Amino acid sequence: MNVSIIIVTYNEEQNIADCLQSLLNLDYPEKQVEILVVDGCSTDRTQDVVRGFIKRDKRIRLISNPERTIASNRNMGIRESRYNRIAFVDADCIVPENWLKVLTEAFNRYVREEPNLAAVGGSNVPPQEDRNRFRTALGIMLNSYLGSLGSVQGKVFHKSKTVKSLACLNVLFDRQKLVEVGMFDLEMKNLGEDAELNYRLREKGYSLMYVPGSLVYHKLRVSPGKWTVNMFRYGQGRIVMARKHPALLGFHYTLPLIFLPVFSLSLLSIRAGWFWLFPLLYFPVLFVYSLFVSIRNKKWYLVLWVFYCYLITHWSYSAGMWQKLLSGQKTM
Repeated sequence: MNVSIIIVTYNEEQNIADCLQSLLNLDYPEKQVEILVVDGCSTDRTQDVVRGFIKRDKRIRLISNPERTIASNRNMGIRESRYNRIAFVDADCIVPENWLKVLTEAFNRYVREEPNLAAVGGSNVPPQEDRNRFRTALGIMLNSYLGSLGSVQGKVFHKSKTVKSLACLNVLFDRQKLVEVGMFDLEMKNLGEDAELNYRLREKGYSLMYVPGSLVYHKLRVSPGKWTVNMFRYGQGRIVMARKHPALLGFHYTLPLIFLPVFSLSLLSIRAGWFWLFPLLYFPVLFVYSLFVSIRNKKWYLVLWVFYCYLITHWSYSAGMWQKLLSGQKTM
C-alpha cells in the first residue's frame, strides 16, 4: 500500500526532528511512502530542521501554509498528497518502527469485511523514557474512563472495535472518502477538527476502526498550566462542534456543562442541609479513584499528581465549554 504521511506543524523545532527520525526508521518499503510536513509559517527553526532532513531523504516535502490553522494544514496536506491512503501523525509524536505496517495491514484486513471503512487508528501514550512526573501522571489519568470518557484519544484498548472518532495523531484514512465529505472544516481551526470530520464520515455511513496494536508516543503538555489552557480550549471546541452537530454533545459531554453550576449551587446552599453537600463527595471519590488507577499502573507514589490531573482536566474543560456557550461564538 502506498501511503502519504502528513505532519502538521507550527513552531515545533523542539519536536519535529524526533518525529521525522522515527518516520525514517519505519519498517516499511521506502518507495511506498512520502512524508509531507505542512508548516503554518513557523517563526522558530522548524523549517530549517525539516530542510536538513530533506537533504538526507527526498521522500520528505516541506509545504508552507500562510493560513496557519491545523484544519487548513491538514487540508493542504491532503490536496498535495500523491497516494490514496493518508496517515496523520503530529509533530510532537514519535512512532514505533511497526506503526505504518500495523495500520496498513489492519486496513487491508478490515476493509474486506467492511467495504465502507474510512479509517483505522489507535491510541497515544507518553514516551516510555519520560521522567516528567506530571506527564506520567497525565498519561495514567487519560488511560482511564474518568480521564478520557472512553475516547481512544487517551485510553488504550486491547481489542479492535468500531469507534465514533479517531484522533489525527495516529490514523490512516482513505483519501477518497475524506475528499467526498469535504475534508476538514476550516471553522474548527486548531481544535476538534478531527472529531468533527469523523462525525461527518459516520453520518455518510462510513466506519472507523480502532486497532489495538497501533500506538504512538505523544509528548504531552509539559506543565499543568499548559495542560489547563489546552483542556479549556478543548471544552470550547466541543461547544463549537455541538452547535454544528448537536448529537456531538451527548450525555458524556453534558456532564461537564452541569459540573460548574452544581458545585456553585452546592456552595451557595451550604446552610440548607446536608443534601446540598452531596456533590462535594466528588473530591474524596475522585481521590480514591486516583489511588486505584495509580496502583493499577504500578505508580502509587504519583497518586497526588494523578488526582491533580483529574481536577484541572475536569474543571478547565467545563470552564471552556461555558465560556464558549455564553460567548455565542460559532467558531474557534
